[in-house]
Amino acid sequence: LIKKKNISSSSVFLYDDIYDETCDEPYNELYNKPLDKSYDKPFNKIYDKPFNKHYNELHNNNITQELTNITCSNE
Repeated sequence: LIKKKNISSSSVFLYDDIYDETCDEPYNELYNKPLDKSYDKPFNKIYDKPFNKHYNELHNNNITQELTNITCSNE
């Protein structure tokens, strides 16, 4: 299962925006809980500001990001 969604400059870049509801349970079971425990704080310290700066620039320039290969493990 492959989903494609466009995120415009007016959108807030969040994982929920690109997330397919059919993936909700497997995603939460496999990735969400361990990611929060192990990587959440280091990720925020190291990458949060550059990440936000990068995507804010894209939004300010009215660039539409197309996100591909959103897959589910059950298909």
